Amino acid sequence: MTASSEWSSLLGRYRRLRHVAPFVVQRPDRRRSDAVLIGVPQRLGVTESLSGEFRRRAIARIEGEASTRVVDYDPGHRPELGEIAAVALDDVPGLAVLCAEANADGLASFSGREEDRRRLILYGVALGRGDDTIVCFQQFTPRFTLKTDKLLYLIHRDGIYGELEEDGFAFDLDFDLFVSGGFAFAIKKDILERVLGYAEEVRAEARKIAQAIVTKLPMANSDDFVNACAKDLRFARKAAAIVGRSTFDILNLERVRDHATKHDVAFSLDDQSRIVFSNLPAERWLLLKLLDDDYLESSMTDSLYEVNSKLAR
Repeated sequence: MTASSEWSSLLGRYRRLRHVAPFVVQRPDRRRSDAVLIGVPQRLGVTESLSGEFRRRAIARIEGEASTRVVDYDPGHRPELGEIAAVALDDVPGLAVLCAEANADGLASFSGREEDRRRLILYGVALGRGDDTIVCFQQFTPRFTLKTDKLLYLIHRDGIYGELEEDGFAFDLDFDLFVSGGFAFAIKKDILERVLGYAEEVRAEARKIAQAIVTKLPMANSDDFVNACAKDLRFARKAAAIVGRSTFDILNLERVRDHATKHDVAFSLDDQSRIVFSNLPAERWLLLKLLDDDYLESSMTDSLYEVNSKLAR
């Protein structure tokens, strides 16, 4: 599907999307496995009426662009009135993951604490569920924080003004970035370029993490492994979890080879005893699963298992 046809699809279905999920996005901690994320989304707990306002304003913004012409994003061209810039999600590492997580069940709630407010970079609302979702974004800036120790904010109720007693937010609900299908659509170029900047950080961090693994475990085709991490952030997150564990220091080729033999996992070495990484769909995860201890043995039954998650004790 082209960007223009996806935008047309969005315009044809946005009103029927009833599920509404407001969220905020925090800058990730580059020292943890979050390093390969554009940002960490958290649920923004709001009243039902305020949730409806998020939806109403998102719909109004989309309707205002109903006759907009879709153009390919070009760093040297600022979209003119009546144009919206489109970029494929494949060119924005991490944005599809961010959108999926922002609308996921069980998403952690935003605490509102001062240290968490300082890490906010984006906010938005997800309309719909699953594949039938439109995710709307806006940039967060410090000026959106209402600090009661700086200014006196008055609230009008029943003809009387009272003061805002706790720090609050002022949200601009004229969303400027929409994600639908395989594309991101930007009314204003600056928010897209801010997200692209985060994506470039993510790509660089993914390469750094992959490089740490190939430095410890010599690979015949190390560039293939590094590029796989840079292109697939699910892959990079797995690699980041491995590098971030205290057990990474004791990993060596002999341990990995013995573990692979015990669990009958395909593991290839070249004539110089270097790992040969396979990027084939059926094989590309095998090495990371080995390094992440996804193959375990039961001390009770001596059975061998492959696991998707585990908790260290």
